[in-house]
Amino acid sequence: MRARPLFPGVEMAAARFADHRFTPHCHDTYAVGCTESGVQSFAYRGAAWHARPGEAFVLHPGELHDGRPGSDAGYGYRIAYLAPALIAQAAGVSFLPFVPAAVSEDPRLVAAVAGLLASGGAEEGGLAQADALVLGASGATRESSSLS
Repeated sequence: MRARPLFPGVEMAAARFADHRFTPHCHDTYAVGCTESGVQSFAYRGAAWHARPGEAFVLHPGELHDGRPGSDAGYGYRIAYLAPALIAQAAGVSFLPFVPAAVSEDPRLVAAVAGLLASGGAEEGGLAQADALVLGASGATRESSSLS
């Protein structure tokens, strides 16, 4: 898997693995994506997570995680790596926004991540989708914080 830079602060990639396992690592960016096939399992923030088709995942900068197939069918996903400054700018804040759940079925977040991935590298569309991603994540964060 190789990420391709689209414009400053954004890289995208697609991957399909039958049995590949990622060793624990972290990114200096947000890593947001959608699982397209199979089950993608990973350890993150002390918990085991399983992302399935129709779900979005959000990994925060500097957070240690791994990755592995969650079933014999392997897994496939599309992912965007977003510079923290881009997310903070889109959110209009000086801190890094945080989404507590690494995997979400929240339709706002799933639509925002899918829209970002579908923007396919058009800078103008990608920046607009980064704004939509922040709004989707904000809705998911508000909802999850109101459930506790």
